[in-house]
Amino acid sequence: MLTHTALLYTTTTVGIADVELLTIKIRLIVASVDKAKEIGMDWWENDPYLSSKAADNNTRALEEENKKLQERLESLEKKLDTNRLNTAETTN
Repeated sequence: MLTHTALLYTTTTVGIADVELLTIKIRLIVASVDKAKEIGMDWWENDPYLSSKAADNNTRALEEENKKLQERLESLEKKLDTNRLNTAETTN
């Protein structure tokens, strides 16, 4: 029974050591991210796959581009219709 308790204690100690190591790694990552932001390296904030805010901005930009392209298409179609009418009038 004593060996079982010692084994359990050893396993628990390793578990605590793993948790502490993980905590240290997380703190280093957070510190690295903060430092990266300080020097302007925050590309993940503008990536639509990693940031919902960036995805919203990307959606708005795409909607605006779509609107401009639709307006341009309508303008070109009107010019085409005008040219067709002018061509039809001159041939008659």
